[in-house]
Amino acid sequence: MKKIFLSLSFLFLCLSIFAVDLVNEPSVQAFRDAKSLFLNKEYGKALNKCEDAITFRKENVEEELEIISKAVSSKQVQKAGDKLDEILKVLTERNELIPITLIKKYFTLKGESYFDNSLAALVNHIKSKEHYPEVYKLIGDIYKLEGEYTYAEEYYSKALNYSSVFDIPNDKYEVLYLLAEISEINQDFERMEIRLLNILVDDPFYKNKNLTTSMYNTLKSPKKDSFEKFFKLYTASNYFSLKAYYKLSDYYYKTNQIEKAINFASLSVITSVQKINEIIKKRNINFEYKNIESLLYQIQYYEDIIQWGNDNNVWASFNLLARLSTKVNNLTFSTKLLKVLAQYSPEEYWRKEAVLQLSLLEKE
Repeated sequence: MKKIFLSLSFLFLCLSIFAVDLVNEPSVQAFRDAKSLFLNKEYGKALNKCEDAITFRKENVEEELEIISKAVSSKQVQKAGDKLDEILKVLTERNELIPITLIKKYFTLKGESYFDNSLAALVNHIKSKEHYPEVYKLIGDIYKLEGEYTYAEEYYSKALNYSSVFDIPNDKYEVLYLLAEISEINQDFERMEIRLLNILVDDPFYKNKNLTTSMYNTLKSPKKDSFEKFFKLYTASNYFSLKAYYKLSDYYYKTNQIEKAINFASLSVITSVQKINEIIKKRNINFEYKNIESLLYQIQYYEDIIQWGNDNNVWASFNLLARLSTKVNNLTFSTKLLKVLAQYSPEEYWRKEAVLQLSLLEKE
């Protein structure tokens, strides 16, 4: 019993040291300081702190590799081979607090399965941490704000190259959005397209060709119920992809690649409908989705949803889908959607744009 108590006490001590280590790690603190300076628009000082963070991170990695190297240098540990669980047993028997704490730290951050019980995998991961993609991204943000797009692109690309060590994996996609934005600013639309498509590499709805083909066929169908069917039958929920969907649909529309434009505009619209429906149902338990009109009508009561829609080009994507449906000669679908948007779109600009599109259709 005493032995178990001592083992537990030892484990709690390890974890407490690990917690302090995370808080006080100089590279993390320097990065936090750099972010604060950036938010205060002190960009020169922020860049200096970024350089400090990079230096501290390299020093920290060197120290951690030295700890591991010393820990596995003994014959007892070497007998355990490459297996981390066996190595930890030996280190525990030897009361090697510091290397145990270090290994536990990475188990907590990445999960034990990430390293496949391999010391070599752990060491390789620590080596990769020499690079600090969060800092590279922040440096890119600073240069982008100052209009130095070449330098911004350089650091965003560097962050992307080492995206595997982002603490938050989705930061990779944010960097791709920023790179796509720079490509658009530079009017390098082919590169913009590639970068936007890279955001969708892991998107299950984009990769679902049955979904996009079905939506396309429904949208161009002359059947009277195609409009209602489109908004009731199809759903998608990869919300991080919304901006990419719209940007690609707009790009393909402008380059007359109509089927691609329709596919991405459709994904944008059905994803937006799904998200809005989820939010409203959480806030109003009595709400039940009946049709697109009732959903858009509800939005007027939620300023945050309207702003979210602006930020993600949601209202623009509805109007673009209406415009695109005329390209496949489905004037019925386009007219129905435009009438809904002219009355219920939550932004005045897009209501007026829908009215204008309607008037042009009536003249044809």
